[in-house]
Amino acid sequence: EAFVARSLAGALRARWVLVGDDFRFGAKRAGDFAFLAEAAARHGFELDAMPTVTIGAERVSSSAVRDALARGELDRAQALLGRPYSISGRVVHGEKRGRALGFPTANIKLHRKNTPLHGVFAVTMTGLREGEIQGIANVGTRPTVDGGSKVILETHLFNFDREIYGHYIK
Repeated sequence: EAFVARSLAGALRARWVLVGDDFRFGAKRAGDFAFLAEAAARHGFELDAMPTVTIGAERVSSSAVRDALARGELDRAQALLGRPYSISGRVVHGEKRGRALGFPTANIKLHRKNTPLHGVFAVTMTGLREGEIQGIANVGTRPTVDGGSKVILETHLFNFDREIYGHYIK
């Protein structure tokens, strides 16, 4: 009840909430649709449940998408999402190591402690007036560079030389 009052009704001022038909939340996943429906009525927002969606025999879920990404199965992730997987965020200042080596990178601030996707990928970046820009991106940690465990996304864009700090890109 505190989560509903503080987060959904309070901070988010939810007017309508949609959850999956197997939705659970809270300590030991004790909160269910019926509990949330009662709370919604008390706090003045609507609540609906969405039926399970399957692709072939596989249930579409955030867990299934994370699993596909962790296994490097980008085609499966795309099928589950209905679009290619993407990460978006604001370009922030990094340590300028790539620039010193002649390969400047656009560092994207990730608001997560970890990611199911790790590795180096060919990417297409959008969100700038130049349209689609091809590049190569590293997502994950850099233990050999800085011993860090912080998840980062850094992208080197081909044939691109413009300061884009603060821009929101995908």
